[in-house]
Amino acid sequence: MFVFLMMVSVSGFAQRFDVPASHPKLVVGIVIDGLPYDLVYKNRDMLQEHGFKKLINQGAYCSNANYEYLFTQRAPGYASLVTGSEPSWHGVVADYWFETLSEGSIHAVQNSEYDPVGTLNRDNACSPDQLMASTFSDAVKMYFQNQSKVYSVSLDATAAVMNGGFKADAAYWLDENSGKFVSSSYYLEELPKWVKKFNKNDYTSVYFDRKWEPLDSLKFYKRTIPDSNRFEYGYDAEFKTFPYLYEDIKGHYTGDKFIKMIPEGNTMTTDFAVATFFNENLGDDLTPDVLMVNYHVSENIGKYFGPDSKEMLDMLLRLDKEVAHLVDVIEDETGKNNTLFFLTSSSGLGSNPEYRESE
Repeated sequence: MFVFLMMVSVSGFAQRFDVPASHPKLVVGIVIDGLPYDLVYKNRDMLQEHGFKKLINQGAYCSNANYEYLFTQRAPGYASLVTGSEPSWHGVVADYWFETLSEGSIHAVQNSEYDPVGTLNRDNACSPDQLMASTFSDAVKMYFQNQSKVYSVSLDATAAVMNGGFKADAAYWLDENSGKFVSSSYYLEELPKWVKKFNKNDYTSVYFDRKWEPLDSLKFYKRTIPDSNRFEYGYDAEFKTFPYLYEDIKGHYTGDKFIKMIPEGNTMTTDFAVATFFNENLGDDLTPDVLMVNYHVSENIGKYFGPDSKEMLDMLLRLDKEVAHLVDVIEDETGKNNTLFFLTSSSGLGSNPEYRESE
């Protein structure tokens, strides 16, 4: 079963007497890859007040929302989330699938009819054309006569494109070869000046000079398995315990792909989302805009270390800070009563069967 964790921060929390606007100026969708519901629930005492807790305590908390289909890959997860339908309706049945007419494999978002923008890497030629159903942001655009602005941000192309829908003004994602944010000619012919300026900061090089150490002493990470254990694959099956020196590990992966596997990738996502918010003037008038933000790193850390690992818990605590920063910045600028947040996961993550069997 495909389980969602959904938390919505609604304008005008019921226990306050603020009167919300008739509709929000800005809808912010936060989609986290591979985040199990119970990871947040069982570690809620370790979370700060302005991140996940704020969305839970001041919003509607749906602990058992789900779509009833089995194949929990990311592309159908995003498509189901933004269309409100299941793969049999929206047409995105997997990340890749075989098409009998062309006798070839089809990627959910890659489309050779378009060109990459900001890079020469053809893997970034993408569009949402495989979708067979419109998304909620498409409906917002149509209802408000295309005056609403819609932007989608992720380190991953599939997430950015699917979450943005058909009518997004732009979707941005990270090119693994260069470590820069790029897009596709489906949306625009050239990257805006502010995106080029952001890319010039070369954040991946800055982050790769760091090391990953736990935020707190590992003795406080009580609801996790030992840091050194036989159930973790780790980075390239070689690096499995704290601390992680990025300089020693990044060479095991091509280009700047490693940024998608470390907590700093979430920081980079937040920074770019905030830059999108300010530079595109989202939520600055009475016509509602949509900003979709996908945090992709959690799926990779969960895949390499497992949901019960100390690495996964440390990632959650760091991600909690990123969510808090994103929410605070946007609310301070747009106003709480003018902003609606929702947070969910594109899929869950199961424990290693061998670990469960050993308990």
